[in-house]
Amino acid sequence: MATVKFYLKSANKQNLFPVLMCYQSKGKKFRFFTKVYVQKSKWQSNYLKPLNLADFKDKEKLDSCKDLIEVIEKQGLTNQLLYSVEEVEMKFREKILTMPGYEEVLNLVQAEKCSKDEESEFFTHFEEFIEHSKATKTKSTIDHYKNCKIIIK
Repeated sequence: MATVKFYLKSANKQNLFPVLMCYQSKGKKFRFFTKVYVQKSKWQSNYLKPLNLADFKDKEKLDSCKDLIEVIEKQGLTNQLLYSVEEVEMKFREKILTMPGYEEVLNLVQAEKCSKDEESEFFTHFEEFIEHSKATKTKSTIDHYKNCKIIIK
């Protein structure tokens, strides 16, 4: 059976630790940053021990992530399917966007999709420019163009 565990990553400048959810099944896993930041003193036995109202809201987010994984697994079992880790991850990432407290994740995903569409068009034109320039430019200039492309990405 699959496991869902939460881990703390390295502290940020405010000395808060981001919480990472790890789903693992049959040697494969996926990770999800929960957008929850906690103090190390409130973290006990790989879980958040709430001490105030904000902590309870953060604990709710963590519980909702775990509950969502369980719902996805139960749906698979009722349909007599055993989802792979990739399928669980895909379904989880789709459904987490509709949950309360994760509206900012939805906004980031939408912004990322828009920027990827714009990026892809820009970079295809830039790649065409580099290809056409190979006929008239030196190798070092072409390498410079390629490095610029990498920096821009």
